[in-house]
Amino acid sequence: MVARLSVMLLVCTGCTYSFNPALYSDIKSVAIPVFENETVKYGLSETITEKLIQAFMQDGTLKIKDEREADSILMGRVVSYERVPFIYDEYETISSFRTLIKVTVQFRDRVRDRILWTQEFQDWGSYPADGDESEGVEEALEKLKDQILREIIEGW
Repeated sequence: MVARLSVMLLVCTGCTYSFNPALYSDIKSVAIPVFENETVKYGLSETITEKLIQAFMQDGTLKIKDEREADSILMGRVVSYERVPFIYDEYETISSFRTLIKVTVQFRDRVRDRILWTQEFQDWGSYPADGDESEGVEEALEKLKDQILREIIEGW
């Protein structure tokens, strides 16, 4: 009985959740300049940037600020966009396509003037062959936005 109580006490006192670990202790805000677009697909960089800004505003962990005022900067580049056949029907006709989008992102601490991490993210969306390609793009960008937000916010 005493051993169980000791373990429970140790577990409860050892389980503290911190919103500001040492790595990010000075960071309270983020700037997200428009991503660069190295692809021929128009609008990808603006859309992913807008999605990220909205996601950070909804999350609230970091405040969105102007680049000159922010404690951190999230910079990115859309490095590839690909549209490939995804599903074929029984007649070997393409019934859906997959859009693959890859971005490279850098998260920089402006307070300490250091790069916290640089990472590549890739995800995909699909749409019917007789549908609109923008559906696949939207799905892929939503997934990318979620990955990037999660990568940053999990540190808090």
